[in-house]
Parts: sequence; C-alpha cells; structure tokens
Amino acid sequence: MTTANELIIGALRFINAYAPGETIDSDDSNDALTTLNDLLDTWSTDQASVFASSENLFTFVANQYIYTI
Repeated sequence: MTTANELIIGALRFINAYAPGETIDSDDSNDALTTLNDLLDTWSTDQASVFASSENLFTFVANQYIYTI
C-alpha cells in the first residue's frame, strides 16, 4: 500500500521539484502533507467524487423501453 510520504515524494519529483535520490526538506514535506490532506478533505465533501463503486444487475423486459432506477 502506498503511503502519504510516497505520494508526496512522487508528486514532488513529477513536478521536478526534487531529483531522484535527493532528500526532501522536512518543511517541504510538511507543506505537501498539508496540501494532500486539504485535497482529501475537498474530495470527501465533493458530491461528484466517487469513493466506491456498486454493481447493480437489472432484468430487462422485452418491449419495455422505460425503466425507473
């Protein structure tokens, strides 16, 4: 399982803020963790976000064109 620190390191390297093997400053790491937590808080209150999926199986009836779900 990926840790928050691994996400932060990967994101900072993706934007070329740090090079592979370079040690990340604790201030930068703390700022990135705060930003990650803010992002997760935003997603948890955003109704458009999907945190789980559900599969529903429906039986279709021949010659019936309207269904209520």
